[in-house]
Amino acid sequence: MKNLRYFLTVILFALSAAIGFAQVDTAFWFAVPRLAHGHPGHPIKLCVSALDQTAHVTVTKPATGATVASFTVPANGSYTYQLVEDQAGLAGFECEPYNQPLNYGLYIHSDQKVNAYIAVQNNNSEIYALKGGNALGTAFYIPMQYKYEDASYSGEARNSVQIIATENNTTVSITPSKALYQSSHAAGSTFSVTLNRGQVYNIASNSQTAAGHMWGTIITSDKPIVVDVSDDSATPNGSNQDLVADQLVPEELAGNEYVVVPSPSGAGNSITGSGLSDYAFIFVLEDNTDVNIYYQMNNGSMNILQYNNKMRGDTISFHFPNNNPIFVYSYHMDDNTGQIEERKVFVFQVTGAGNELGGTQLPTIKCTGSEKVTYRPLPHPQGSSHVKHLFLILVCDQSVTNGFQVQTSQGNVTINSSDWSQVPLSQIYCCRKDITSKATSQYISVTNSIGKFHMGMIDYHQPTTTTYDDCSISYFSSYAPESYVDWDTLVTHADYCQGDTIVFDFNSSGVSIQRVIFPDSSEILASSDLRLFNVGPDDSGWYTVYAMDSCSMVSLNDSIYITVHPTLYETVYDTICPGVGYQGYGFTIPAASTEEVGTLYDTLLLQTVEMGCDSFLILELNIRDSVKRETVYDTVCPGHAYTGFGGLFHFPAAATAIPQVLTDSVHLPPVGYACDSVLTLMLTVRDSVFGEFSHIACNQYSWNGHTYVASGDYNQTLTDSHGCDSIVTLHLEIMEPEVEIVTSGEDFCEYGEIVLNALTDYGHYIWNTGDTTQFLSVTQPGLYTVTVTQGDCQAYDNYHVDACDFTINLPNAITSSKSDGLNDCLFLPEYVHRFLSDFSIEIFNRWGSLIYYSNDMNFQWCGEIGNRPEDIEKDRHVMNSQVYIWFIHVKNLDGKPFVYKGTVTVL
Repeated sequence: MKNLRYFLTVILFALSAAIGFAQVDTAFWFAVPRLAHGHPGHPIKLCVSALDQTAHVTVTKPATGATVASFTVPANGSYTYQLVEDQAGLAGFECEPYNQPLNYGLYIHSDQKVNAYIAVQNNNSEIYALKGGNALGTAFYIPMQYKYEDASYSGEARNSVQIIATENNTTVSITPSKALYQSSHAAGSTFSVTLNRGQVYNIASNSQTAAGHMWGTIITSDKPIVVDVSDDSATPNGSNQDLVADQLVPEELAGNEYVVVPSPSGAGNSITGSGLSDYAFIFVLEDNTDVNIYYQMNNGSMNILQYNNKMRGDTISFHFPNNNPIFVYSYHMDDNTGQIEERKVFVFQVTGAGNELGGTQLPTIKCTGSEKVTYRPLPHPQGSSHVKHLFLILVCDQSVTNGFQVQTSQGNVTINSSDWSQVPLSQIYCCRKDITSKATSQYISVTNSIGKFHMGMIDYHQPTTTTYDDCSISYFSSYAPESYVDWDTLVTHADYCQGDTIVFDFNSSGVSIQRVIFPDSSEILASSDLRLFNVGPDDSGWYTVYAMDSCSMVSLNDSIYITVHPTLYETVYDTICPGVGYQGYGFTIPAASTEEVGTLYDTLLLQTVEMGCDSFLILELNIRDSVKRETVYDTVCPGHAYTGFGGLFHFPAAATAIPQVLTDSVHLPPVGYACDSVLTLMLTVRDSVFGEFSHIACNQYSWNGHTYVASGDYNQTLTDSHGCDSIVTLHLEIMEPEVEIVTSGEDFCEYGEIVLNALTDYGHYIWNTGDTTQFLSVTQPGLYTVTVTQGDCQAYDNYHVDACDFTINLPNAITSSKSDGLNDCLFLPEYVHRFLSDFSIEIFNRWGSLIYYSNDMNFQWCGEIGNRPEDIEKDRHVMNSQVYIWFIHVKNLDGKPFVYKGTVTVL
């Protein structure tokens, strides 16, 4: 890919400023709580507001497959569907009994993104802001007010939690912070239940006291669930009771910065001596958390409440002394480094208005919010004469306060600079705008062209002389960060044709586009319109856009795989006879163009063959000769009959008797375009195959089932690879190796040695003694074997040298006195040594005394008197010319003993 082909044009295809419609989704879940039947908690209505597109909405019970409702919401309009009209209509909706799986979960699905909430009306009113995908999670920590008890109503009014499974076979673990109503589950005791898609598990606190509420209950699951919380008939003053409830978000959406805007002044929310009935309940989710609460007194002074070293499960409550907003900030400062770390908390707000209560879980304001929110004010209950009040709450950064536009079906609402007030010790501003004049509007749409904001509604009826009054508070902006960047597939497609121009465009919210990475890893800044001209197949691959979240500074990206399809050329082939017109594959060729033999080419432009890209079809038309002459070839063995090519050709055995080439032709019926054709066979009669080879073998040779023992030439007839006979001649030489051991003629017993000679024509010798020479000198009796080798042939012979009989003869006189070197000493002849395996000699004097002994064959006795003391003393005066007697004891090589005796005179 060549970077020179990328251009940044001056035409701004501005990165689509797609609006993040938070809390806006296509799928929502809800379960109707069990409320005191003695305190009207009906009708129950579903309110849906559409955005720019008409939405088709269905309400089902997935656990049973039943369809509850189906309706259409016009674009930029709203629709209210009454789920439950009165107490009789609660059957099949109300989650009763407690502590068991129920099939009452409601699934609200739209084909377009919408905003939705559930409204409980009449004296026990409240709004559950349905949070779509923001409500899905696997870890929940229950926040709830713990200052106001529940009115009795025969023990029916309780703090309850509804758990809804969104997938089959979901395991839910529950650790209640308080003992459960109509259950054996004690506080702190974890238990598990299994739910299928659309099933609900409803639990309630055993006590109706404020301290007995279930805040701090922990719920986890192995698959996404939705959790609603309801506090039935909470009473601020003992005489007025109202429902406090909301749909919750999981722990992952908790934060460390919250703004709490209480009810407006004059809303009938005073409690004598203790300030408003408004509370902010803070629930610590992480250990070692410090919490600061910043608020302004009526005299304008700023106060800070500090709560240090809080642990998970700790709570803090703030009782509003006035109608001013507060700022809640949670953190932890490292004592060693001084670094500030975020610590997550939940904040639950209770607001009193019209002598009643409303409650909501608040969104964290850091990096969250929406750019557009729609809301349908809850229709006035039929027959009520109370004045309906509606207050719009806006919370945002100071930098976006001038970007608001509020539209209603009854006209626009202007947000003035005087409507804003700064949240203490922050850059956050809030607005609590009285829009009671728009309370009956069909829709209220709030957008901001600069940035994100949070939007809530306080909806209450001011009592007069009748008994009807109520209060509701909810936030409809996103509880989750909604910064994103993705490819605008309406502009940037996945498929292009060769030569096209790719226009790159993106959808984004809350981010700054940084760069685009191309398939060859090159990159380019994406600050303006980016186009790639005259693309080809090499430009195919992954394209990735990178952006930076302008709030959290987290890198975001999205990738698209673009395929550039090549211009296709395909060739088809056909034949035709001369002078014949042709039609096929979309081509039409007149007869005048086919008169000459040869090849004719034509090209056809095809449209939308692949992804709408141009493709070309090429015809290669062979105009063949009037007679198609084709030659085929085959072979046959001599003397074999031949039939081939489907029986078209046949030769008898007599025709193939000798090697030659036979030719035959047949006329075939017309084929193709009715041209004549002749098929000719060239049949080769193969010659006999002759071969020969030579081999040298020892004694005999086996070949192809025959064994030969004599040298000579031998023929065999074999079959070659074509099935024909072949004659092979073997030139065989049979070798008969011989070897003979002969001696040198000397007498072994006389000389004590003999030489063995291996007589042979072979050149390699090996004796059993390890010697490799032709001659072997032998000095010991035994069997001697020789092996001679030449090539693969060997011959053997052996010779046995027998042990010898022998006689020991010693001289009968020695002349040791002369010392002339002749017969000086008596000794054993050396040649005798070879025949002996054992030896000893004894010499005695004339008195029979042993004067000499030795067992050494190499002994020498030269007339010494003796080697014993007594003999030396006894013969001290012996003179020469004495006679001595000797005895020799021996064993031959076979171990046979012999004894020899004689005399010797010493002269």
